[in-house]
Amino acid sequence: MNKRQFLSLATISIGTLVGTPAALASNTHRRQRQSITRDDVKFSWRHHHNTLIGSLSAPTSGWLAVGFNEFPGLRNTRFIIAMTSISPITAEEHLASVPDHKNVTELGLEPALQTAHGSYINGRSHLEFQMSHKFADRPALSLAPGSEVQVMLAWSQETAFDHHSAWRKHLPLTL
Repeated sequence: MNKRQFLSLATISIGTLVGTPAALASNTHRRQRQSITRDDVKFSWRHHHNTLIGSLSAPTSGWLAVGFNEFPGLRNTRFIIAMTSISPITAEEHLASVPDHKNVTELGLEPALQTAHGSYINGRSHLEFQMSHKFADRPALSLAPGSEVQVMLAWSQETAFDHHSAWRKHLPLTL
């Protein structure tokens, strides 16, 4: 291999590793953390491969929840509900059927929730989770970058998941 062949091959390799400007912008968008705050409740997120990585914090020792829907309102919202103030933490993926909600596995649905962990520090519950961009049973609901969804943020003073929220907001959001 002569010097010219080596430099050509090295340039191609570096271009493959670094990527095109459009690919770089896309990768930056996926990794960049975005957030919203309403009434001392903060939800932040970023994307990695086919996963939404989210973080929620709220001023409660009870449960907290974050959910997603194609339409405004609670009905059919797919959400993660967690209790982080008592160890070990409990986190489940639920579907709102109004006025109740059930664990998706009890409904025979495939969970999109991959991991969840949390903490309770200085009067605030914190939840970190990873969730698939796609729902096997809801192809119209996507958590991929740029998707427009209705996000539900909620918390309760109670730790039992069957208690209603003390605070809840539904907001349009572009992920």
